[in-house]
Amino acid sequence: MRFCEVELQASNHSSQPPVRLWAVHLHESAAEDGGEPIEWLLLTGVAVTTFEHAVQRAEWYAGVSRCSTARSKAAVESETAS
Repeated sequence: MRFCEVELQASNHSSQPPVRLWAVHLHESAAEDGGEPIEWLLLTGVAVTTFEHAVQRAEWYAGVSRCSTARSKAAVESETAS
């Protein structure tokens, strides 16, 4: 899991100001159920400044409860370390 702040610029012909968002990239190397691994690029207007924020934002969009992510967080951390 990776995250960062991004700024999207309007086209050259627009007077709209840039939009500040946060990107959360989730990549599963292997799916737990043997299915296809997932890869998400989530853009959110809610600040993501810590790993815990990134996990929470992903949970919001996935509809996953906090108790089911304890194993997922450990798996993500081990993948990130490698």
